[in-house]
Amino acid sequence: MATNNSINSGNLYSAGNGYMLIGQASGPAEAAIIQAGAGISVTAGTNSLTIATTGEGNFVNVITSSQTMAAGTIYMNSYNTAGLTTFTFPATAAVGDQYQIIGNPAVASTGWKALLATSGQVIYFGGLTSTTATGYLASTLTSDKITFRCTVANTSWVAYDAQGNITVV
Repeated sequence: MATNNSINSGNLYSAGNGYMLIGQASGPAEAAIIQAGAGISVTAGTNSLTIATTGEGNFVNVITSSQTMAAGTIYMNSYNTAGLTTFTFPATAAVGDQYQIIGNPAVASTGWKALLATSGQVIYFGGLTSTTATGYLASTLTSDKITFRCTVANTSWVAYDAQGNITVV
């Protein structure tokens, strides 16, 4: 029980990994788990609690003809090719997962395309929709960019924050 801003350690107990004493306006502090919010992960361990960001942070300079995308990653298309570099959506994704593709005008590439991985997946871009297993969005210039956010687990993405003239197939 908390009295005079102190804790009576005789009343503490082991609640399990990840529990912390969290105070309240009226009454004693109670053992509770910190909940993760958007873009945050919380991992409990023995005598530890790790809080980290989960989105937008990883950067990959792509120098091959294809790349399967991973959540929270920014991809720069630096593959020197006469064709489009293919960026494939993952077969599984969580709501809120974000993916970004940016072009690299310093490379003699014709651009990129973001390809759906499986039948039943869909990309929404403004009033346009790409819905087939072979559907994709593609850049028309090497410097085009786009961001995708998963809106329905494993199946739906919204494209936004686009620069350039994006083709929808």
